[in-house]
Amino acid sequence: MIKLLYKGAKKTDRISHTVTKSEDGMSVRALIAKNFALSTKTLRRIKRVENGITLDGKWVTVAETARVGQTLECLVADVAPKALDAAEIELDILFEDEWICVVNKPGGLVTHPSSLAPDRPSVAGAYVASHPGTAFHPVTRLDSGTSGVMLIAKSGYVHSLFSTARGTKGLKKEYSAVCDGILEHDAGAIDAPIAREPGSVIKRRVSPAGKSAKTLFEVLGRYDGRTLVKLILLTGRTHQIRVHLAWAGYPVTGDFLYGKEDRDLITRPALHSKRLEAIHPVTGEKLVFEAPLPPDMEKLLK
Repeated sequence: MIKLLYKGAKKTDRISHTVTKSEDGMSVRALIAKNFALSTKTLRRIKRVENGITLDGKWVTVAETARVGQTLECLVADVAPKALDAAEIELDILFEDEWICVVNKPGGLVTHPSSLAPDRPSVAGAYVASHPGTAFHPVTRLDSGTSGVMLIAKSGYVHSLFSTARGTKGLKKEYSAVCDGILEHDAGAIDAPIAREPGSVIKRRVSPAGKSAKTLFEVLGRYDGRTLVKLILLTGRTHQIRVHLAWAGYPVTGDFLYGKEDRDLITRPALHSKRLEAIHPVTGEKLVFEAPLPPDMEKLLK
């Protein structure tokens, strides 16, 4: 387990490891690779910072030889956070500790402001407004129209720890969608590769030339011309659920890009991040977060 150091109750943004008997004589570079999930960019940065890497409190290079019982420390503090316009939106926080924040994102709110709409309210803007002086590191990104559980790391280092869990048992995502049409099968899998739509920066399509993509589905309810579906992603392609359901003949209700937009019914694609399972990268605890189906999707089922 990686140890994060504290001074009182305040995080110091340093990680530590005590050299074991089997590690005696290893280089600092090898110890960092073995024990710390530091990205190449982070390691390159801290090598140039005074006291970025220390052995028993002494500033060292990565070529230094470590001995059993010595304490190796690395500085993993964020660089100065990028300036963001704070959004006057109160986030629905499901869970928060020193390392992560989990929110229930409303539909229609973008994750990051873009160059095309720099003044549009965003989760990033709302987060920095409530957490001044901190950087924004989304672990699970959601399309602007998608609502539900969203996981944010409070530092770049904690974000990098989560990246090792993506696609493994450590991070599981479950979605709910309302789609047009009545699905015939109660459960199954859509296994179809996804590629960019020629001539479009945003749109995707099923194509033999695309990257592998697999989505598990289970019907939760059939209504008047619509189906409520539970979906689990086994891969993480852009717009995967929306592309797969549309390709199967059951586009997400309200999906302007892959189905039929009807703003009288719903002003966004009826897609919701319902449940997220994660292993806490620092404590090792199993975490489970859920967000109920929002009112605009509930309305479609009535």
